[in-house]
Amino acid sequence: MAWSFAAMKVSNVSLCEAISQRAMASLGHFSQAQHLSNTAWSFAVLAMRDIPLLAAIAARALRRLSSWGTQELVNTLWAFAKLSFRHTPLIEGIAHAATGLRHSLSAQDLATTAWALAAIEFLDGPLLEAISSEALRRMADFTPQHLSMTAWAFASLMVNDEPLFMCLVGQCMRSISDFNGQALAMTAWSFAVCARC
Repeated sequence: MAWSFAAMKVSNVSLCEAISQRAMASLGHFSQAQHLSNTAWSFAVLAMRDIPLLAAIAARALRRLSSWGTQELVNTLWAFAKLSFRHTPLIEGIAHAATGLRHSLSAQDLATTAWALAAIEFLDGPLLEAISSEALRRMADFTPQHLSMTAWAFASLMVNDEPLFMCLVGQCMRSISDFNGQALAMTAWSFAVCARC
């Protein structure tokens, strides 16, 4: 239910509180990773920072991360970052699992994961190396949004990955006419910061 309201961008505090209470009571019965991930994603889309619910989702997720797919991992990491909720054991677990699934991450997954790590200021070397490696391999699949998010993430974390940034420069040059104002600003800021890294 929370996913439906979030997808429609319908935010009602009373309804979200009721969903949160019911979810808290039902988390033990959430048998699929998608249920936990969708709940976290929904509350993030609605900008409802429910700390007890997020903590409960994290605790439940930690027991099952090894069986999660890329979508659940990335969406949960994004949701926690969007809500500025840094649950270190969960972030470490997601980072470890995502590193192992790096070849399955889409361009959007790579950019979103990098963005989320930077948003919560979580420097995970192995995952960032995996993101860089996969991004270099699939840079042609990156949209202007993916390019700007990736550049911003690495710059924000002060990771000066020269091969990645050189590849980002080339891809940005090829698609610069497709960049919107936000992507241009994020990319310009990122390259300025990395010039000082």
